[in-house]
Amino acid sequence: MAYELIIEEKLNQNYQGHAEWCNWEFIVALPDQMGTIWTAKQALNAHIAELQKQDAIILEYRMWEDKEPTWETKYYIEVVSSASPIFWTPIIIGVLVILAIVATYFAIKESGDIVEYIGESSPVTLPLLALGGIALCTIVGIFLVRRGKHE
Repeated sequence: MAYELIIEEKLNQNYQGHAEWCNWEFIVALPDQMGTIWTAKQALNAHIAELQKQDAIILEYRMWEDKEPTWETKYYIEVVSSASPIFWTPIIIGVLVILAIVATYFAIKESGDIVEYIGESSPVTLPLLALGGIALCTIVGIFLVRRGKHE
């Protein structure tokens, strides 16, 4: 896997309070079907719109792209949002509908609760998310390599 960070946004950093995070990925079955910049911007705007439906605002957003597989393009997304609880599955489905992706599937990798989000002044949030993302990519990579040996 060769994930490349294509967008990183910090929004509404004046927010302090309860928040949630979710890491998820989706795969476009055709290689480079839409293009990096378009996908990144549309996915961010779609997350904002879908979170507003649940009276939440987006706080942090990161998106990676993996074009290495021959017949697909993989995207991995990390979102931090205000409000709790948030129902992530309808948000993700709404994002995919807005992107109008027909040949995709997605999986929520992980989500959790942030008791007190403190925006830019948080020295722990970003390193923990980064370490979690690296660990998750490592585990997924090991799984895929082992699955490939058994096929």
